[in-house]
Amino acid sequence: MNVRQLEAFRAVMLTGTVTAAAEMLHVSQPAVSKLIAGLEATCGYDLFVRKAGRALPTPEAQQLYCKVEQMFVGVHAIRRESDRIRDQASGQVAIAAFPALAGRALPRLLTGFLASRPDLRLSLRSMASRRVLETVGAQQADIGFSIMPCEHPGVDVEHLHRLERVCVVPRGHRLAGARSVSPEDLRGEPFVSLNVEDPDHLAIEKVFCDLGIQRRLRIETLHSETACSFVANGAGVTIIDPLTPAEHGDAVIALPFVPPVYLNVWLLWPSHRIRSKLALSIADLVRDWLAATYPPGSAAPVALPADNLRG
Repeated sequence: MNVRQLEAFRAVMLTGTVTAAAEMLHVSQPAVSKLIAGLEATCGYDLFVRKAGRALPTPEAQQLYCKVEQMFVGVHAIRRESDRIRDQASGQVAIAAFPALAGRALPRLLTGFLASRPDLRLSLRSMASRRVLETVGAQQADIGFSIMPCEHPGVDVEHLHRLERVCVVPRGHRLAGARSVSPEDLRGEPFVSLNVEDPDHLAIEKVFCDLGIQRRLRIETLHSETACSFVANGAGVTIIDPLTPAEHGDAVIALPFVPPVYLNVWLLWPSHRIRSKLALSIADLVRDWLAATYPPGSAAPVALPADNLRG
């Protein structure tokens, strides 16, 4: 008993004649007759009685047909699922990302990505870059986004994009209308600083030290979101990634900082695992968005139409 025999049997049951079954299967009539004869020999009983040009199913054939139809329903379901996998319309992807990317940009990007993939499930976890590395290394995420240079035996690392940190000031600040901000411009300003766990803390400190300018440190915090909130409430100024200020709307102004302090975005993959097409598509989506929104030499984001956010 093989699938071709069962296909021929099902076709005869559905059409009522060997001729119509042959047309349905796009084969010759003798080929269908041979397949039916082979199936009857395997079963050990007749499946059809030929009468007036029609193939009348026996009671045994009716009983067998119920099971055969169940099988073909399953086959069709498998084919549909295979098509959805091919078209990236179904499946699931677990993403771990640093807060500045996970807070606003990724939800906006992924909403467009999901619009054409109704059966796709996503898990997005926001966490510090060090935790992103641990999560991907533990095989608990399919893809990770980090701003911390990292090495881990269970993680493959790929450079995604280079950003320029920006100086963030409250709306109405004396520097709000400046084209750019230098360390000298910030002399004496109350400063909201990211602490030593931030990847580029030392780089920012070095810029000021090289010019002999001592920052007036008022507040230290771990997250750029918190630093930006302090600025929005008038507590001082800060130098952070260019992604976070967008979450605060008109409450803050992000200005290019000169000399530039670069911030690298890294793509993290679990080692020893084949990357899914869905995860690769998400990586490409984020890469393209970063390149278009923050082109080289531009600290301020470039406004993009909504259509550019769809994958």
